[in-house]
Amino acid sequence: MENACKISVIVPVYNTAKYLKQCLDSLHAQTPVDMEFVLVDDGSTDDSGRILAEYAAVDSRFRVVTQENRGFAGARNRGLEEASGEFIGFVDSDDWIDSRMYSALWEEHLREPDADIIQCACIHEYPDENISLPAGNDAVRRRLKRSGGRFAGAESLLLDDGTIWNRIYRRSMLTANHIAFDPAMTFGEDVFFYWTSLISSRKIVAVPQMFYHYRRNRPGSQVFSRDRRIFAYFKTMEGICEFIRSREKTELMPWINHLKLSYLAWGFERLEPTLQQEYFDEFRDFLNRSGMHRKSPIGYPPPDGGIMYNLRYLVLRILHPLTLKAVLSGNIDAFRRIVAVRRFLASMPLRLARKRKKKG
Repeated sequence: MENACKISVIVPVYNTAKYLKQCLDSLHAQTPVDMEFVLVDDGSTDDSGRILAEYAAVDSRFRVVTQENRGFAGARNRGLEEASGEFIGFVDSDDWIDSRMYSALWEEHLREPDADIIQCACIHEYPDENISLPAGNDAVRRRLKRSGGRFAGAESLLLDDGTIWNRIYRRSMLTANHIAFDPAMTFGEDVFFYWTSLISSRKIVAVPQMFYHYRRNRPGSQVFSRDRRIFAYFKTMEGICEFIRSREKTELMPWINHLKLSYLAWGFERLEPTLQQEYFDEFRDFLNRSGMHRKSPIGYPPPDGGIMYNLRYLVLRILHPLTLKAVLSGNIDAFRRIVAVRRFLASMPLRLARKRKKKG
């Protein structure tokens, strides 16, 4: 491609005018000159389009693409079609990034030129409460170092956050493996992209810095959905399983069993109560179709991280077999109790941060 650049950053935008300037300011501050920002206005009806035009007028790296609303998958796929970079990055339009993020990731690429994915750590931001929770990846880096950056040997990466925005991906790797976003996956489409790209990569490397700022608890964000859209998680998990079968990577199925239980349990937790029984029944049918049984093997990572990291996976060793048993036996009350424990544990870092802030 004649006008190729080093990095193309794709930003899907839909009615995020309230947060958009902070995001675009952080992109404008990026130090590498040889990069572009593909800003896909996915049919916004607020002031997002006007804001995008203003920024594009003062920074030639900003390129605005406008389309009718096609959802996150459609917006990101349009960005992939428009992108020219050797590497691809993603930023959500309600988040922001450190000014050094892409320069640091590119420098790591120069040190590790055969890496197909380069990633950093992130910070979970709660701006309304003035709370920031670091999400470091020391354990991830140790696993990758031990495996020489190969996914084989670091399969527990499958159990990490599943986000796409704190990484850059070699575009030729994505193209060669036909990796894109499936519009049928209206929930968890980024999860599918992340794991299929991990499985397809020759080498993955990580830098320790926390460069990406992920905004949590934003009203109107997809993760706040409580309706039938969450049922699309079954489609996402089926897609991951089919991808693994097509690559003859059946040794990964124990790890995928983890994903099924974690993400589908999370979906149940998010749903309106009136939909939970229907979802639970579909969950049970899905596990039966998948060939999972009460003694299905489930893989676990070595204890690479700190106390909290290792404790997280120790708890999974207990909760996942219990989850599997409750769902397959059709015991929704037991499942609800397990989900309540998961919710309590997941909320612990934020609750502790709130207590520290109150005392301080």
